[in-house]
Amino acid sequence: MDRSISAIAAVEGTIFAGTDKGLYRLDSGIWKRLLADVPGSIYSLAVSEDNLYVGTGPDFVTLRQIGSEPTKAERITYDANSSVSKVFYSADLGVSWTEITPIDGTRPIIAPFGISLLVAGETILAQAVTRFRSRDGGKTWVNLGFAMNSSILGTFPSVATDERTFYKVGTFGVYRTTDGGESWHLFMDGIVGTGILDLVAINNKLYAHTKEGIVQSTNGGESWEVVQIDFGEQNLGSDTIGASYGNFHLDSKLVVAGNVLYGIWASEKGNLRIFGLSVDENVIVSMQEVPTFEVEIRSTNDAAAKQDDLSAEHETDRHLYTLRRRKHERVGAFVVSGETFYTEYKRKLFRWSPGDLKWKDTGLMDTGEHPDHDLKFGFRLAVSADTVYVGKRSGNLFQSIDGGNSWKDITSTLPLRFTHFKEIVFAGSTVYVATDAGVLASSTGAHWRVINDEIVIDRFAVDGITVYGVGETGVYRLDVDGDWKQLSPGVPGKVLSLVIDRNKLYVATERRGMFHISLDAENYVMND
Repeated sequence: MDRSISAIAAVEGTIFAGTDKGLYRLDSGIWKRLLADVPGSIYSLAVSEDNLYVGTGPDFVTLRQIGSEPTKAERITYDANSSVSKVFYSADLGVSWTEITPIDGTRPIIAPFGISLLVAGETILAQAVTRFRSRDGGKTWVNLGFAMNSSILGTFPSVATDERTFYKVGTFGVYRTTDGGESWHLFMDGIVGTGILDLVAINNKLYAHTKEGIVQSTNGGESWEVVQIDFGEQNLGSDTIGASYGNFHLDSKLVVAGNVLYGIWASEKGNLRIFGLSVDENVIVSMQEVPTFEVEIRSTNDAAAKQDDLSAEHETDRHLYTLRRRKHERVGAFVVSGETFYTEYKRKLFRWSPGDLKWKDTGLMDTGEHPDHDLKFGFRLAVSADTVYVGKRSGNLFQSIDGGNSWKDITSTLPLRFTHFKEIVFAGSTVYVATDAGVLASSTGAHWRVINDEIVIDRFAVDGITVYGVGETGVYRLDVDGDWKQLSPGVPGKVLSLVIDRNKLYVATERRGMFHISLDAENYVMND
């Protein structure tokens, strides 16, 4: 009852369990500790014929507990590595053991997060920071180089089907090797099972920002292919999904404006760069004429910043301090009007137009907090020509009619009480504002009407001047009388994006994937 079970395996009728406190064998209903003199945790168990293989490593429960103190975690894992991370095998159900830990020259294998094992016949693949393979049951080893996702290998399942073919689950999906672990390739078609962060449509193509990178579909989502990313002087693009993901940060955004697809990319260092789709629509390229976004903004909330500094003096509060700081630095809304770009960055709204040497601070900033403390809720932003609307986290709506040079708080003109904004879009000259209490519409910003406050819309899609909306109660179209007509009575989960492509309406959900309905049918049915 006081053990955390990490792996389980069977050699014929004998059961073995790996835990945070060693290896156990079930004997007549009683668990017996094996390898009692081996410290640390069991990270993996593998069976080939009558042989049981065990991969060990540092105490993973302790690592999780000190995860908020990276420097301490790093010190413990590396100090413990030489004596804790090992590989053993037994041919007699655990009565006797032989150590077969890979050796990198004269040095032990580097495995601060334990060793993961795949075994088929006499072939053993040991994965840690580096990968090692043995063809003779562990007598000799070959170094196969760096292991992808080395820090999380032990948390994902894997399987060996023969001595050359292994499968494993990684951050980006299912991978396969057919050469005994020397090379791996993504073994999945499309984006099934992946997390969709954003979805847009342009020129009869769908583009999705997933946890793997940017992918496109030319057949309505039936199949997908990776879109390469050209970073200019330092080309970090790749024809593999995993490498593409590594360079297109999760905070990045996609937007379609003027029949052009744009993206804003946020680096780990906090700098931003604008990208556009190439003429052949197969590569996303860095727009070299747009300056790299480099601004130093400590925080827009001085009081919070001072409190953070006080907290940061204590080592145990450093992780919380980092989280507070990062929530002020994330990329927010991103929109384009003509050749002018607007984006929220570090809780301020910036603008760039051709001819500008750097991004301009429009003077609008947001020091408030979303009522639900949801970090995904930043500015809600819409632009048409020089007219810009910005909804803040606090529920205040601002309007600019000169491209962000000056602002007017028009919250008092709104005929609806609400807590926060969900989305703002233009359809023609009319702006639509979705809130948690209903949708507002206006052509000037001075006079507003409420569109059925009993229907809450989370996301909009616009086709010309036709407006579609989706919320928890279903999918809707705004009819000629200015009211919502329901097209579908429900949606399969929280909707992140709503787009139109070739008379189909697509929704990207947070956990369930992507669905669509045809706008031709009289009876609308949502399909996966």
